[in-house]
Amino acid sequence: MQWLDVCGGFYYGHAGDWSGYRTVAVTSADAKRQAAIAITYPPESSDPANSNPANPLAVEALETAARTALDLSC
Repeated sequence: MQWLDVCGGFYYGHAGDWSGYRTVAVTSADAKRQAAIAITYPPESSDPANSNPANPLAVEALETAARTALDLSC
């Protein structure tokens, strides 16, 4: 995936999901700033029918957290 980098350029990253585990890794284009997050979560929260972007364990929330960390490191 690609997002606009507030420091200039773009961030690149990818999220991953497996039953009970969720990860996201994001890097700046020059690879000088990187963030990776890995969590475990209850298996019942992995049901796509229960997806809620406001959930702090959702992929969107982890992507936002990783990008915020990189934004603060400009």
